[in-house]
Amino acid sequence: MRDDTAATLSWLGTGDYIGTGVNVTSGGANDVFSFRVMYNHPTGEAPTGIFLAFDGVAERHELNLLRPDGGSGRGDEYGLAIRGRQIGPAATYRYRFEADLTTGRAAGDPTQYDNARTVTVN
Repeated sequence: MRDDTAATLSWLGTGDYIGTGVNVTSGGANDVFSFRVMYNHPTGEAPTGIFLAFDGVAERHELNLLRPDGGSGRGDEYGLAIRGRQIGPAATYRYRFEADLTTGRAAGDPTQYDNARTVTVN
């Protein structure tokens, strides 16, 4: 799928979500990991889905719309809270966000795997 360079994903920029998009980076199988990301498209095109992907795990997890733009210009806030066992067996995982559109995929820093952005399921 090609990138739709007009659509972007960006970090929420507040609290524990400033540059990583996750609150709680390490926990057990029953602990909750909370993920957040911002979606923006200059023409307002809605994504067909926004997903969280873990490196080496086939299943993607769909995020929910938490807060629509409301005219702020910052974009829509999406999020997901999942338990460690839903991520996978005990290991450290790199993660990224994906926004699917009818015209391709959104771009932006959160769409890339980064060795500095990981979660650990104990």
